[in-house]
Amino acid sequence: MAGGELTLRKILTTPFILHVEAVKDDGGRWVRRASFPELDRCSALAPTAWDAVEALESYLPKYLVALVAAGRSVPLPDDRAPVGDLDAEAILSSVGLDDWVPELDAPIEALAGIAH
Repeated sequence: MAGGELTLRKILTTPFILHVEAVKDDGGRWVRRASFPELDRCSALAPTAWDAVEALESYLPKYLVALVAAGRSVPLPDDRAPVGDLDAEAILSSVGLDDWVPELDAPIEALAGIAH
């Protein structure tokens, strides 16, 4: 990624394409699925589009932190810069990952294998 060393802060504040669609769930009911197609298996199902997006936005930081902690690469788009007005500390706090706040500016390579 251009623009310096890759950190958890950069990952959490990079915008991903959001997709919402109507699909049938396993029970045959129509629901809404929100997903980030650039992130493998990062999606949420809910009765409404709004609820699916809210669930996905809550899941995204957990998903990204889990990838980093496992030492897996995060597929960041090359053509998008982090959103400057997003607060990475608030993002982590909103999903109960406050213990990762001190790690926000550490190089990603240093975070692999860290359990919090």
